[in-house]
Amino acid sequence: MKTFLKCMLLTVVLCGVWSCSDDDKTTTLPPTPVTYNEISGTWKMTKWNNEDMNDKRYFYVTFDRKDRVFDIYQNLDTEKTRHLTGRYLLDYDEDLGTVISGDYHHAAGSWSHTYLLNDFSKDEMTWVVVTRENNLLANPWTPDFTDVTIYTRIDAVPEEVLNNTRAE
Repeated sequence: MKTFLKCMLLTVVLCGVWSCSDDDKTTTLPPTPVTYNEISGTWKMTKWNNEDMNDKRYFYVTFDRKDRVFDIYQNLDTEKTRHLTGRYLLDYDEDLGTVISGDYHHAAGSWSHTYLLNDFSKDEMTWVVVTRENNLLANPWTPDFTDVTIYTRIDAVPEEVLNNTRAE
């Protein structure tokens, strides 16, 4: 009987060792690309670096999928509404997912950052600042998870914001 119990114990231990082999590989699926159709619409910034936007500060952006242009209405750096326009580009990185960048019209230059669309749904999206490495053989994008912005989809930019607009 003791021999039988020892054989059973040895069998259980060996099965445990074999089941924990290094041959098991977990595969992770690459992030799903965000398309121009999905991002199209009007979005309101609801969080900026983990702080809720208050009633006095606002940032709205509308993306047009067909012409790949944007309209921004914001008062983050001025008392009155500031209207900015330009073109945007979605790019896909197999490791990170979709990144977005843009250029302003009227020779105002490029956006100050490129952003990873880290978490995207039809109602909300999270942007994370990414920087481009000089070594293009390595992954060219490095996310900075200390600089995060959350946008919520809305129907339209509010009329009171549009009425207070000054073009730039």
